[in-house]
Amino acid sequence: MDVCQMTFPDNSFPLIFDKATLDTIRCTFNFQLQVEQYVKEVYRVLSPGGTFVCISNGLPSVIEKYLTQGGFEWAVEVRHVPKVKPDSTECN
Repeated sequence: MDVCQMTFPDNSFPLIFDKATLDTIRCTFNFQLQVEQYVKEVYRVLSPGGTFVCISNGLPSVIEKYLTQGGFEWAVEVRHVPKVKPDSTECN
C-alpha cells in the first residue's frame, strides 16, 4: 500500500509507528510533496487523541517542521536521542 494514499478509513488507528518511512520518502524525487501527502495521510488515519511515533535520523528541527506545517490539530513533541558509543566491555 502506498503510504501517501492509504486505503484505510479515517481515524483507523490509535497508534502509528514510523521507523524510517519519513526518512525514505525524504530521499525520493520531489520529496516535499510526498512528505506533505504522507503526513496528511497519517493525520487522517490516526484516531482523535492518538499517537504518532516517528523514529528518524533527520534533524529534529526539520522533522518538526514537516509535522507542524500542515496546520494539523495535534501536539508535536520532538525528542533527540544522542548517539552513545558502546562500552567495549559490554559486548563480550
